Amino acid sequence: MAIGDRARPRIVVVIGVSGSGKSTLGGALAVALGWDFLEGDDLHPAANIAKMAAGQPLTDDDRRPWLEAISQWMSGQIASGRSGIVTCSALKRSYRDILRHSMIDHPEGVLTFMYLSGSRDRLEHRLATRTDHFMPPGLLDSQLDTLETPTADEEIITIEIGPPPSEIAATALAAIGGVPLLVVDAANVVGSRPDGWWRDRAGAARRLLLQLAAARKRLPSEVVVVLEGGAKSAVTGEQDPEFGGLRLVLAAGSGDDAIVDVVANAGNRRSITVVTADRGLRARIEALGATAAGPRQFLDEIES
Repeated sequence: MAIGDRARPRIVVVIGVSGSGKSTLGGALAVALGWDFLEGDDLHPAANIAKMAAGQPLTDDDRRPWLEAISQWMSGQIASGRSGIVTCSALKRSYRDILRHSMIDHPEGVLTFMYLSGSRDRLEHRLATRTDHFMPPGLLDSQLDTLETPTADEEIITIEIGPPPSEIAATALAAIGGVPLLVVDAANVVGSRPDGWWRDRAGAARRLLLQLAAARKRLPSEVVVVLEGGAKSAVTGEQDPEFGGLRLVLAAGSGDDAIVDVVANAGNRRSITVVTADRGLRARIEALGATAAGPRQFLDEIES
């Protein structure tokens, strides 16, 4: 599993009837969290798509191979230690149980269902204005008739679809614990190199930043790099456009104090990992509930 995401691998299934905004929310969550994303409808057999496009509702037999294909994707994600977001109507409890079955052999994984709930009028309006989907608006009644609204014992997160998409995404992120955070102690990471990088702190810091930028897609969505002393001259400032995917913090004094401030002000995150070998700093950030990771393992990962 990636060093910046030491929490257990997690699958979030965004469920609800057609027009509830599953794809919009699922895509937003995947971008915010840096997780893999699967549009569940992409796994429908051609026969299912043709049937729905013709205005014919699917039967349980039609849906089963589709649900099993999604379940296999989920199982593969957990087995590889990768978190992911998948959209799927999952209208009946029995359909959701097929997806739950994917976790039986993977106790290390976490499965969360997120149900998008909205009134018939709102759903109908959304479908009427949608032009890029094979599902005709006329099938909404069939979907609502099939829908078995999740009950409390299923422990499903329910989100109302009334607010704007950005607010819905913020609510969803908060519900699953927020965006993971990776904080890199640049001076300590550079100093741990066996090849003499530390002799040129600015040049070494710049090379590290370039590596981080190149590895950006394999790291959590928010990456903070704390620079102190001579390493600060590697960048033009905290808004250096060359490293726009990274958040830069230029420590006015102690880099350790700056890192502790970042962790203390991070809010309620799903996970916070600080890359450092400094034992004193590790104790301070662990006292705040963050996890420490060693520079060698981190460098191996971003250089792979």
